[in-house]
Amino acid sequence: MGHALTTPEMAKEYNYFQNPNVRLAYTEVNGMRTNMEDRIINTHIYGDWYMYGVLDGHAGSSCVELVQKELPLLVKQCFEFNKGLPDDSELTNICIKIDKTIILKCKSGTTSAVVLLNTNTRHVVSINIGDSSIYYFDNEDKIIFEATEHKPNNETEKTRI
Repeated sequence: MGHALTTPEMAKEYNYFQNPNVRLAYTEVNGMRTNMEDRIINTHIYGDWYMYGVLDGHAGSSCVELVQKELPLLVKQCFEFNKGLPDDSELTNICIKIDKTIILKCKSGTTSAVVLLNTNTRHVVSINIGDSSIYYFDNEDKIIFEATEHKPNNETEKTRI
């Protein structure tokens, strides 16, 4: 967390986005921070593919701003090169590349809960780093996709770490 306030800043910013196939809403609250360290991603990638995500900044905003800028750019380049959805290893390599850049350039951090969504076929690919959650609901508000949070009490994650 960045610099702390003595009392929480509870003013909320509500945002809503809709296209013919997707509704997206999110709320921001500063809490005890002097500035908002979180960011969202809401961008067209390629064809019917869009990227939506929440980046939870930690201890400043340099890292979260880098990821907000670089992740969509690199994924878009990969889609254009492949003329469609890249495979998992290509998306993993993008995350590794960004991680190496963060180590060299940033003193802050971020988690990311990002999805690639084909708004025509409803195909979803998650890019989830850290303990942020991803849920994807159908039109009846039933969960049809839930990403696994990357927490050390998860045995698979503990082994990976």
